[in-house]
Amino acid sequence: MNQVVLAGSMSALRTMTELASRLERSGVKAVVPVADDDPSAWSIEAIDAMKRRASLDHISHIRDSKTMALLVANLDRADNPNYIGPNTFAEIAIAFADQRPIYLLQGIPVQYEDELRAWGVHCLFGDLDRMLREVAPSGESHTPPSTGRDNKHPLTQERVS
Repeated sequence: MNQVVLAGSMSALRTMTELASRLERSGVKAVVPVADDDPSAWSIEAIDAMKRRASLDHISHIRDSKTMALLVANLDRADNPNYIGPNTFAEIAIAFADQRPIYLLQGIPVQYEDELRAWGVHCLFGDLDRMLREVAPSGESHTPPSTGRDNKHPLTQERVS
């Protein structure tokens, strides 16, 4: 079964879980990041190792051939509308490089506007139904683009190496 991977700040984990439930009810498998353990009593080395493992695990889901899209829960923060943190931006870049469609739950944050617009992200402005119309099962199977050497990137039509 094809899947949508969710990404976002751990402060948006509850929203990502709710989005995943909605996707699942629509027949789309959803992968949510695993919550970070409470590292309050850990050493810096242990925290780094935990974050490294969590990042590699989540990136493997993004790169999985069954992944048909990345959905980013970019919720507002007090002074930062449409917040996307550094890990989430890295995950978006990986999805872009692997030619996966990228959906932002809200709009594009100002600090990443040029890159995200150039990468062809889809802003949902809270309308998850828009993404569901594009990724939900409809009798035809969706095969995500391959990342083989002879493929062309869907936005630039340049060969992907």
